Formats: sequence, structure tokens, C-alpha cells
Amino acid sequence: MSPSTRLLAAASAALLAASSAMADDLPDIHIKDLKAAADAAPASQAVVPPNPSCDTRFPGLAPYAPAGATPKKFCSDVASCERFCCSAFGFDATKWTGVYDWKTTNVLAPLDIPGTIQPDSADLVDLGRELRDMRVLTNYSGKTATKAVADGLRRLDAILDGVRGNEPKTFTVDVSNCYRRAIGNEIKPLSSIGPDANAEAVCGELFVMMRLEDKPARGAGEQKLLDDLHSTQDGAFQMSWPGWTPHAAGDACDLIVRDEKSQPCFGSTAGTPDSPTCAIEQRHAVDLISDAVTSAGGARLDYEAWHFEWGGATGSGSCRCTGDGCKSIWPVTLKSKKPCPD
Repeated sequence: MSPSTRLLAAASAALLAASSAMADDLPDIHIKDLKAAADAAPASQAVVPPNPSCDTRFPGLAPYAPAGATPKKFCSDVASCERFCCSAFGFDATKWTGVYDWKTTNVLAPLDIPGTIQPDSADLVDLGRELRDMRVLTNYSGKTATKAVADGLRRLDAILDGVRGNEPKTFTVDVSNCYRRAIGNEIKPLSSIGPDANAEAVCGELFVMMRLEDKPARGAGEQKLLDDLHSTQDGAFQMSWPGWTPHAAGDACDLIVRDEKSQPCFGSTAGTPDSPTCAIEQRHAVDLISDAVTSAGGARLDYEAWHFEWGGATGSGSCRCTGDGCKSIWPVTLKSKKPCPD
């Protein structure tokens, strides 16, 4: 078994072991955890309960088997992703609580994706070590990123420290997410119906949707969940149905501005009534972090006010903005998205 295969299997095992922990406070899986478990980890999960929704839609579907160069996207819409997910993942309905519950998704096969870096890559560094004694950035301990991103974050902290002295209200910037493996790394989705674009999260959402579709009678709560799941399919995964993401490529970090009471100043719908707010005016908070990242050599994803990259795609058609280009995008939601490269 190759080292990268063992690392993926270790991540899968760690993911499943963590499924019984509190869903709102689960640790990330990091390099040291993967290396510690890699030698003993199986290549894939041995047995999972049958998934009737998959059996009905795709009778006799063969297990997913990577052949040659794996595409950056395993699938690109609901139909193709249902087929892919049914071949590569299981859904343990015996553990399903009746709501969106990504922890019931079981990794069945080791999968690698071109364009991503592996968790044992020499390009990755420990942010807790690299960013010691930051003055504005917080919550980076235990996270990993590429050296280029770590250098960008260090520059960003110095810029924000200078900006903060001229601001009427105190703020910090939370480093909520940087590098993560595309498959087998993230333990929980970011929200109940909008998971991050890891393959387990995408497939977990689709499996819940399929199961609810197959129920002959649904309660009001189940129907609402199904309607919500249907409504996310056109936009929720944007950059990638199961496959590559800028986080897995090592280019990205998610950064959240928080006020002195640690309240987040914006969310996934910045500029709309349902977005989180704090003591700092929302648009000012979004512009503040976007301008500072631009000065630190990075760029923002057009439609995510918290997602920033060092070394990713830039220029016309990239769906990345800098400086005044970011200020022209308001509100900052999935509806801000234009056609983007894969």
C-alpha cells in the first residue's frame, strides 16, 4: 500500500472514529494524526450497510476504481454525482438521525485528485509554529497550510495590526480553515445544508436527498429538508462537485473578522438580512479584510467574503477579486458567482 493510500485510509478511519463526538466542536484531522495511523490503516472500509437508494437507482453498479489520471472533478451535476457517490461511498442509514448528517457517509475507496497536495507533502507547514505571536490573527494553532500561504498570513497580520490602530472598534481575524484534503480530511460540514466541497460532504448531502426522495410519506420537517437540499444543488458546490478545491490545492484560507466579543461580522450571505453581524458595520468588515489581503499579496473569491488565496487563479474570468474589484461586489453571496475555471 502506498504512503498516500495509507494516509487517506487513516483519514477515513479518523473521520469515522470522530463521528460519535459532539458535532459542533470536532477537531480537524492534521498531518501528525495521519502519519501516526497510516501504517495500520486499511486501504478502504471493509463493509458498510447496504444503501437501498443506490441499489434502486443503479442496480449492479461496480465499485469505484481509479484508472490512470483521475479527473479534477469526479462528477458535475446531481445525476452524475449520484452515480459516482453510489460507487465510491456508503451511507449508513442505521446511524442517520433524520436530518442532514454527513457523519453517516462512509469512505469506501482511496481516491486521489490531480491538482491537490497530499497531507504528507513537504509543502505544508504547521501554522501554530509559523505564525507564533500574531497580533490580530487567531485560532491558527493546529492548522496546516503551504509555506506560501503561511508567508501571506504573516504579512497580513502585520498589515491588520497597523489598520487596527486606526479603527474605532477592536477586531480579530479568525483563521477558520486552510489546507484540507479533498477526500477524507474534513470531519464536519460548515452548515446543516451547505457542506464544504469535500467528496464526503457532497455525497452525504446527495444520499440524504435520495433517501428522502424515496420515502413514500414525508413529515413537514423532512419535506423542508428535502426542499432545502434541492435548492442547494445548482449553487452549493460551485467550484467543485466532488473533486478539487483551492483548499486541497493548498492555496486557500478562510478568514473571519470578529468583534471584541468574538462575534462573526459576516457569513455566506454578506450584505443580506440573514447574514451574521457584529459591532462592526458589515460592509466595512468585508472591505477591511479584502483590502488587507490584497495588500498582503492575496485575492478573494468573488462570492465568498471569507475565502482568500495566495497562489491561486487570478485575472479575468477567475472569479477572484482584489482591492476595489472586491468593493464592487455587494452583497457577497453565491449569486455573485460568474463562470469560473474548474
